[in-house]
Amino acid sequence: QNENISIYLYALLNGALNPGESAIYYINIDNSTSQISFTSIWTNGTMGLSLVNPNGEVINSSVTNPSIIYFIDQPGLIENFFIQNPIPGLWTMYLNATNIINQEDYLLFIVGNTTLSLKTLINPSIINPAQSVIINASLFDANIAVVNSSIIAEIFRPDNSTDIVNLHDDGLHNDGLANDGVYANSYNNTGQSGIYIINVNATGSYNGGFIRFDITNFFVETFPDLEIKDSDLILTPPQIIPGQNQTINIIATIRNIGQIDANNVSINFYDLDPMNGGILFSN
Repeated sequence: QNENISIYLYALLNGALNPGESAIYYINIDNSTSQISFTSIWTNGTMGLSLVNPNGEVINSSVTNPSIIYFIDQPGLIENFFIQNPIPGLWTMYLNATNIINQEDYLLFIVGNTTLSLKTLINPSIINPAQSVIINASLFDANIAVVNSSIIAEIFRPDNSTDIVNLHDDGLHNDGLANDGVYANSYNNTGQSGIYIINVNATGSYNGGFIRFDITNFFVETFPDLEIKDSDLILTPPQIIPGQNQTINIIATIRNIGQIDANNVSINFYDLDPMNGGILFSN
């Protein structure tokens, strides 16, 4: 197996059809794709999937081309075309509600083997609020860097608002060397705690034109932040006579300056620095 070939989800589509209706979708297949699979799934009745390749040839259940394998399950709720060495260009998918009684939901997905891959890495993947992350996307055809492409990261924040970040391969945006196939940029609108979903889309004219996407995420985690200042310690009495034993009462005010509650907090008192031999005398 060629380690440079990856399985790529070209599209995942869903919808619903009423009796007699049709759905039409278009998908671009680039020439780095060696195999492609078109699959439709529905729940009741009969739907018919057919394709039109970039040369205008219709592909349906009667296909006889030896490079195309047609499959339909029993009782006929999953239909699939598996195509070896698909013709590069714009393909058309037709889904027809040929025999259904009520509105029916459907799912279409297109999966293929390709040497052209987009892989995204977030560093770091868990951060504190307002900390920056680096969005790093590697775009390669086997071991060849794919340059002069457009890569855009759409970031869905925890409150469902979105940000757009353009990634660059110019050596100036935490992307390493210029024109090395690694695109990157920093992102710092991370004041909200929670999960940030990132959709990364790459397009370009390489090898006749292509589209790739990837999805990843990072997490902004909030912590309690405890502090104590000299002014927060009150000793009673404030001083004692040397050589005399006397009880000293200590009142300490501990402040949480973080963004969430601090639970099960343990407060310990040491004589001298606990990291340098200090002795615990109260808690």
